[in-house]
Amino acid sequence: MNEKQWRAARNPENLWKHKPVQGDRKRRLVACACARRLLPFLWNDTRARVLIEACERHADGTKRDAPNLWKELLAARRALVSLAIEALQEPGYRRHYAVMAVEYAAHGKASHVSGIFTFAPLALRGQQLTPGVTEMAAQLAIVRDIFGNPFRPVTFSPSWRTDTAVSLARGMYESREFSAMPILADSLQDAGCDNDDVLNHCRDPQQVHVRGCWVVDLVLGKA
Repeated sequence: MNEKQWRAARNPENLWKHKPVQGDRKRRLVACACARRLLPFLWNDTRARVLIEACERHADGTKRDAPNLWKELLAARRALVSLAIEALQEPGYRRHYAVMAVEYAAHGKASHVSGIFTFAPLALRGQQLTPGVTEMAAQLAIVRDIFGNPFRPVTFSPSWRTDTAVSLARGMYESREFSAMPILADSLQDAGCDNDDVLNHCRDPQQVHVRGCWVVDLVLGKA
């Protein structure tokens, strides 16, 4: 894959099978962001939400925390089984497919995230969670937000990582609310950042941002 193909792709699977999409943490966060979109469709069921939150903690956990985080993840997956059984009783299996997509998030491997790309649109069957945006397009935007453009890696200067920028980035990361991205751009620019890719990503009103956004990760020093 080259940069032109990366930009032109219309299916997240076309990005997912290529080497530019790497890193267990980022793959898990793609899975979590795609799964979070399904929560309203699942009536914001606590069992689904708990599993996604456990997946996010597992993605950001340290090696020391890994055993406990893995136990938490397994417990959340077991709790989700009852929701899957309930959904099987419904005609059409649409919510069951949505539950399967959320369950795939617990694995985090590339092949399992591909399952989310498949089952989420299958569950929705033309229903749009975001008006005017197909689920495939929404998933594609999430992949690009988290991985950025791997063909244009950004050298992030430590001098741009001011207390203000870090505070803004951390607040958005923890809250999953990214309305302050333009303010982050101003803060980075004030610190000397002149990288158009970084600043435009923050200021584009059409840009999707989720936990794992490549710019926020750079500010926070996350891999």
